[in-house]
Amino acid sequence: GTNGLAFDNVWIGERNKMALIEHFTSSGDRASRTADSTLDELANSNPLDIIDIQYHTSLSGEDPFNESNPVDPRTRAALYQLSSVPVSILNGGTTGKYLIDYSDNELDATFVKNQSLTDPLFSLDLHASLLKNSIVAVADIRPLEEVLGHQITVHMAVIERMVSGVTGANGDTLFESVLKTLLPDTSFSEDWYPGLTNKTVSRTWNFSNVFNSKEVRVIAFIQDENTREIYQA
Repeated sequence: GTNGLAFDNVWIGERNKMALIEHFTSSGDRASRTADSTLDELANSNPLDIIDIQYHTSLSGEDPFNESNPVDPRTRAALYQLSSVPVSILNGGTTGKYLIDYSDNELDATFVKNQSLTDPLFSLDLHASLLKNSIVAVADIRPLEEVLGHQITVHMAVIERMVSGVTGANGDTLFESVLKTLLPDTSFSEDWYPGLTNKTVSRTWNFSNVFNSKEVRVIAFIQDENTREIYQA
């Protein structure tokens, strides 16, 4: 008989790479409100594939989130040489579809989700403990491929997943993945080979300017200092 199934090119494996979107925005900017909503919808509907960090900048009017921490958003915007909002940077890239400015280059959901199907160069395990007034984060990283001659940095960002009760000058009342702080980063300039033991990075942050401690999250990501590529998040 002809009963039965035939499959070609089927691959079953662990989907273990996550796409990181660093989003630069301002609650004083109308275009940013629309861009924020577009990104929120994509990130919320793909929690296993996409992580977002939203940096509130001073690039377009006053922003209360920026006022509580102006330095970190400015530092990340300078890294990518950004001077306007809204802009999203996918996995550290600033060319083609990796730079989304929401006018000439829209957020391409399929392209973003496909990032999580690529093989990561590093594995990254993150454990966080929420204490009464602080959070402790421990990241274990190990190479899955040879990575030679690059400076690799482990970054940790603290975000508040949902903030309500603040009204931006652009009329927005719900803000997501709001950066609270970037913790001190750790750089490695050695060569990496598969099978090396884990490197561990630990950080503690005492809450500051947090609206709801239950919404606090830590995001860790590994970035190449030479190319800016983000290998894993």
